[in-house]
Amino acid sequence: MSERPDKIVPGDCGCGTPDPDTAGDGTADCNDGCPNDPNKTSPGVCGCGTPDTDADEDGTPDCNDGCPNDPNKTTPGVCGCGVSDADSDGDGTADCNDGCPNDPNKTTPGICGCGVSDADSDGDGAADCNDQCPNDPNKTSPGLCGCGAADNQDTDLYGTVDCLDGCPLDPAKVEPGICGCGKEEVDSDGDGVVDCVDLCLNNPLKSIPGQCGCDVLDQDSDGDGVADCIDRCPTDPAKIVPGVCGCDVEEGITPEGIVTCFGATALPTVSQWGMIVLVLLLLSGLAIRFGDVGKRTSSRDRSGAGSS
Repeated sequence: MSERPDKIVPGDCGCGTPDPDTAGDGTADCNDGCPNDPNKTSPGVCGCGTPDTDADEDGTPDCNDGCPNDPNKTTPGVCGCGVSDADSDGDGTADCNDGCPNDPNKTTPGICGCGVSDADSDGDGAADCNDQCPNDPNKTSPGLCGCGAADNQDTDLYGTVDCLDGCPLDPAKVEPGICGCGKEEVDSDGDGVVDCVDLCLNNPLKSIPGQCGCDVLDQDSDGDGVADCIDRCPTDPAKIVPGVCGCDVEEGITPEGIVTCFGATALPTVSQWGMIVLVLLLLSGLAIRFGDVGKRTSSRDRSGAGSS
């Protein structure tokens, strides 16, 4: 092969090969891997005609970077360039598409909002977050009677709902009172004590029989704690029976066991007179007996003297 007559020196490309620089980048085509690309002399990562620029400096040239301006992504992913595909609550839905990114149980706020369940425990159509009686399917607010109790039930038709009626089965009462539900609070004798606890229904002065019974007052004239009706000495606080000496007379007993009466000021009672008469009779009988004995003794003595 003959040398070309247009070269007198080898140049960049050597004899027989022209030294053109098509791209005008200062590198002859024979040494330029991208002879038509003034910006490159080798294809690099992106090839001739495409710069190997890395605009976001993430280590991936723009030609291969699906998000050339996002240093955190090289592909758009679920959320697109410039938005993280993070799933903060780990529920499988990226935050960019999750209406509740911090609630693993919800992806939309729903009725109750993020972080609060939309559950309807009693199945009444009102979510628990808006239901003040979440376990009562008949109520969403406590009302008069509270959750679990009907506000319109009036069993005895008294006009007071059962939850406020202390006697829901007694149409005459809303409170048990003294006698209880189902029993009338009557006070027959007007003494202020109702019949159900008054043991003397027909005596306005007594509500219990006491010591004397319903028809007799329990008066205690001498204040000894025993009512006059059973106190046989009603004016003597020291005695409730007359004893030997009678009421209002103190009694004592000698060492020999003989009863002695002290301070008698009143006339003897009938019973006392009887005791006195009995004693006199006994004494009279003894005197008569001793007189007879004396007479018989004297007679014997005279008879003996005559004989001698």
